[in-house]
Parts: sequence; structure tokens; C-alpha cells
Amino acid sequence: MSFDLGQRVICNHLDNGIDYKSMPDTCPKCLGMNHFKDQNYADQYYYYDADWSFVNGSLIQVVDLPLLQELCLKAVLTVKENCVFHPEYGTSITASIAAATTSFEAVQRLIEKEVNVAMAGLQMRQDLQISLGQTLSDDERIYTVNRVDVSFMDARTLSVNIYITTVSGKDLVFAV
Repeated sequence: MSFDLGQRVICNHLDNGIDYKSMPDTCPKCLGMNHFKDQNYADQYYYYDADWSFVNGSLIQVVDLPLLQELCLKAVLTVKENCVFHPEYGTSITASIAAATTSFEAVQRLIEKEVNVAMAGLQMRQDLQISLGQTLSDDERIYTVNRVDVSFMDARTLSVNIYITTVSGKDLVFAV
């Protein structure tokens, strides 16, 4: 299990076919919690390391490989300085892409660097958790980031693949 590093998942306000979009404050997933006072994020609600069972609809803890995938995606997609408690957490990819650049190659290298830094930060946080006596399974821990591939689908769309080996020895590819 991981402790809260300010990591979150955007809630879609859907629960077993029931749509809570018109009344997000009653959503049982995120409990109607909007953690941002900034108007840019006023419509975004989040939940933490939890998912719904497709078998019986109960709330279950996200563990092992799904948790690692969630942590990696959050580390890449969280905007740096957006988390009050950990302003160093995340990347500045969205600002980098929006800035005027001279070439796709420059943007590609910048994104590769940002993702590698985010993965190194996640790995350091995992090591810190272990040193504090918290429990992480070998499937939840990054052993090494083997490669980050950034490719452009077109001038406005890009794909990022992160190749990771876990402490348990599993090789994974996460697409962002």
C-alpha cells in the first residue's frame, strides 16, 4: 500500500452504470471532493488508489501492477507545482508542449527527460516508503526504467511508452 503523495485519479462519476455527473457531490467514488480552488480545475474531482470491483461493485484497494501503472501515469500526467504538499512532483510536459519550439526532436527530447525525471522521483519515493517501514510488494516497486519512447502520431498528438522492470522481475510497458 502506498501513502498519499498527493497522487490522484480524475473521477468520471460513473459507478456500476449509475451516472453521478449531474450531481458530483453524491458520487461514492470521489465523495464529491474537489481538491482545487483554482478555476482552471474547478470541474475536476479525484479519488485516491481505489477502484470498483466488476464482480460485486465493492470498493477495492488498487495494489501490485495496477497500482504501479497508476503511480507512473500520475507521476507523468500531474502538472509540476500543482500539488501543494509536493510541488516537485509531476512534470511540466503540458507547458513544454504549449511553448513555441523549433523542432519535433527538441520536444521529443524534452518529454523523454521529463518522464525519466518523474520516474526517478517515483522510484526515490518508493525507496523512502520502504525506509519508513511501509510495505510495498515487489510488483509495486520500480527496479529500473529501461527506456522511454516518445513518438508523434501527427503534429498535435504524441505517444509516450515507458518500459519498466519491477523488483519482481516483470517487464512492463505503460502507454501515456
